Amino acid sequence: LNYTRVILSSQAERDKASSDHSSTQGGSTVTFADLVTQVTATAAPRLTFYSDEDRIELAGPTIGRWASKISGLLLADLGVEAGALVAVRLDSHWRALMWGLGVLQAGCTLDLGRSADFAGADVAVATTEEDLAEATEAGVLDVLAQPLPSLALAWPGTVPAGTEDAAQAVMSQPDALV
Repeated sequence: LNYTRVILSSQAERDKASSDHSSTQGGSTVTFADLVTQVTATAAPRLTFYSDEDRIELAGPTIGRWASKISGLLLADLGVEAGALVAVRLDSHWRALMWGLGVLQAGCTLDLGRSADFAGADVAVATTEEDLAEATEAGVLDVLAQPLPSLALAWPGTVPAGTEDAAQAVMSQPDALV
């Protein structure tokens, strides 16, 4: 999971692009939904993340629940629409992958990485107070403070003004999109 910045477009833009350049597997187009289904279909560990502080294994269904919770937050609580730009400024971390899957599942455009641009974003997700302040100054209406420790249930300390605690907001969502 090494990257500096990834930008993926909305489903409509991906559909248009796939008509010209489609990935194939056995002669058929592999869609984002197919990829998520393949990843979430088994209870076996699908992602193992190591850092200096953490080690975590996520099974397929767990990855699916994270994606659904994030999609639910975006669609139900924040009211974003298909194609909305979600800037996720996270380092190489398992939470970055979960945010990426959830954003794409919601049909939004994803700008992911340490250099994600908050200008013009509808939603911003960040892990440092400096980045959260930058998102707020850029005029992003929905700014989410994401703690990185694997077992974090809330932002450490007081959530900066103009932001919402992403850990609490995501965990309050249902395990499946409704």
